[in-house]
Amino acid sequence: MTEPPNGATPVHAVEQVVVPEGGRASITFTPEQSGTTFWLPIIAIGKRGGTTYEVVADGVTRYAQAALPPTDVDDLSQCFMPPLEFQTKLELIIRNTATKPQTYGMQVVGWEK
Repeated sequence: MTEPPNGATPVHAVEQVVVPEGGRASITFTPEQSGTTFWLPIIAIGKRGGTTYEVVADGVTRYAQAALPPTDVDDLSQCFMPPLEFQTKLELIIRNTATKPQTYGMQVVGWEK
C-alpha cells in the first residue's frame, strides 16, 4: 500500500529529545485507535555526528543500527517503500556516542486505518 485508503486517519507526530553524552533514548509511537494498522513512509530524525539510529516495529528491527537516520527532518523524504507497517508499537532508538549532550527532532508521517 503506497497511498492512504479512503477513511484513513493522517498521522504526523513530532517529538524532541535531549540525549546526554554516551546516553540512549527510546521514543515510542502507538496507534491512536485500537485494532488499527500504521503505515509510515516517512520516519525522520535529526542527523548528528556521533549518533546511531535504529527503528523497531512490533519488536522487529526494520532499520538496523546505523550512523545515518532513515531520513533527516530537513529532508522529510519518503524512506520506506512500501511504507513501514506496524500494529502495536514503533520504537525509534537513538544512541549518542558524542562527548556532549545532543538534541534530536523526530517526525513520523503516514496514516492509520
